[in-house]
Amino acid sequence: MEGVHHGSNISQRQWRFRGIFISCCDDTIMCGEVRMSVSSDTALAVRAKFFRGLADPSRLVLLLALQTGEKTVGRLRDETGLSQSNVSNHLACLKDCGLVLSRQEWRHVYYRIADAQILKLLHLADAIVAANAQRIADCVNYRIPEQDEERM
Repeated sequence: MEGVHHGSNISQRQWRFRGIFISCCDDTIMCGEVRMSVSSDTALAVRAKFFRGLADPSRLVLLLALQTGEKTVGRLRDETGLSQSNVSNHLACLKDCGLVLSRQEWRHVYYRIADAQILKLLHLADAIVAANAQRIADCVNYRIPEQDEERM
């Protein structure tokens, strides 16, 4: 559910979905108990950067593989078909952004999704995609790389 409130020259947008409350003012992003003060341009840029990160197929497949629990780079390589260096590079990116955590046990490093909210987001995305699969597939504004190859 979305609401827009205006008062004192501050625009505020609020969303609640499945117990997650997100509000955004011109100078603050609030998600649950976490608050970040930023300019509205910065807040928008941070959101866009977050979703661009999820839009990368390699990072997304790694997050999907980690939904079932922690795994090593080797296991993620085997499950996803990505090269070991590709897996390592994308895990480093996901870790830097706070989406993935790691722990070392002897010679192995185990990766896992950092927060249950990320799992909720992935499940929500699955539900939205399932409900809109044909419309998303038919969308001409966003192409899947394989679609571009087929058109050449």
